[in-house]
Amino acid sequence: MQVRKRRNLVSGILKVALVLLGLTAFGLSVDDLLSFPTVRNIESVAVGVTLIAAGVSLETWGTCALWQQGLGTPNPAEPPSRLVTTGPYRFSRNPLYLARFCMLLGGSLFLGSMGTVLVSIALFIGLNFLLLPREEGRLQGRFGNNYLDYKAEVSRWITLTPSRRVRRKLDQ
Repeated sequence: MQVRKRRNLVSGILKVALVLLGLTAFGLSVDDLLSFPTVRNIESVAVGVTLIAAGVSLETWGTCALWQQGLGTPNPAEPPSRLVTTGPYRFSRNPLYLARFCMLLGGSLFLGSMGTVLVSIALFIGLNFLLLPREEGRLQGRFGNNYLDYKAEVSRWITLTPSRRVRRKLDQ
């Protein structure tokens, strides 16, 4: 069982990396197709590297929380069996998507690719308005009122200061 979970975890990590690389390559193709100039300077590279590092850190933190508290992985083949409300999930209901957006946007700034910025924005819009509402419905079906309480207290993207009630509830 543990071997299968580890295999699914590694498989999920590889899939995410390949998707991010593919989206970046697509963005670079958009640059060529639309003749966008490369806009790259020391500031954009520094911000890009910072966003990539923050994204990788957040992805790692969120994945560890799913593994340890949720007893599962981000890979749909081995989803968490428990609702995870600790770690980065105290501040965002979707820290892994947020991490991936940071990595993609950071890569676009690092490369100076306007096409990849546009792909990043399109991805965010698609996630926010198409994928996440369906995913939230599935989570509500799996975790019921616990998910509804969590959803009422923690933002889809970023909650800067969870309420005391959430902190108490989440720390239990």
